Amino acid sequence: MIKFNKDDRPDIKQQIEYLNNKGRNLQVSEDYTQTFDFFNDTCIIEYKRRNCNHNTWPDFILEKFKFDRNMEIANNKNIKFYYQNRFNDGKVWEWDITDMVKNNTMPEIIEEEMNQYTYVDNPQKIIKKIYMLKLDMGYEI
Repeated sequence: MIKFNKDDRPDIKQQIEYLNNKGRNLQVSEDYTQTFDFFNDTCIIEYKRRNCNHNTWPDFILEKFKFDRNMEIANNKNIKFYYQNRFNDGKVWEWDITDMVKNNTMPEIIEEEMNQYTYVDNPQKIIKKIYMLKLDMGYEI
């Protein structure tokens, strides 16, 4: 297993408190092999903490392998898959990936050379398949 040099537990704790204060009643996935961070009986959520403001970039990355795995889990359990980003300016954005698939509004898959792993000292580059999600495809929560 890869050891990351960033401890994301404070980010995870802050996000689940935020979501549960909004009535989501989620749990943190303690299984680090899972492709999602939070779950309950109705949904799974993949969460990313971004080190920028919400309007710094025109779009945000969702890796295809996480999309595939989380959609498989959501479909098998008949639940929703949400993707969330928290930004430095305090804004939290959510994309309802299940509805985007249902409504055929997912962007096209593209390939980009990117770091194989994030938050590591020696970022090896590989080609990744990704979706670039725009803010107007989701909503602020």
